[in-house]
Amino acid sequence: MKQTLVLLLAVVVVTMACSRQPEMQDCYVCQQNDSVTSNIPALDSPHYFQKTAMTCSLTVAQKNFLVLQNTKTDTLYFKNDTIRIGHWTMNCDLY
Repeated sequence: MKQTLVLLLAVVVVTMACSRQPEMQDCYVCQQNDSVTSNIPALDSPHYFQKTAMTCSLTVAQKNFLVLQNTKTDTLYFKNDTIRIGHWTMNCDLY
């Protein structure tokens, strides 16, 4: 009886594992933009570094994590009350 129950349980587990489909992987075009704003207008730079890349091996969760990890803001303080704010953003669109 125990062997039959263990065998039946193993068949159910294998069947469930085989019936799951892998996560869908889509192609995304990601654009990364770095910019600086400052209280001195001459130091403003809306696009001082821009990069575009395409990848076809990301799931939706991986894409969301990549965007979250690469989007941030930081404040840089210099002498004479100069404030520069750096912005790093990333957008990924479905290709």
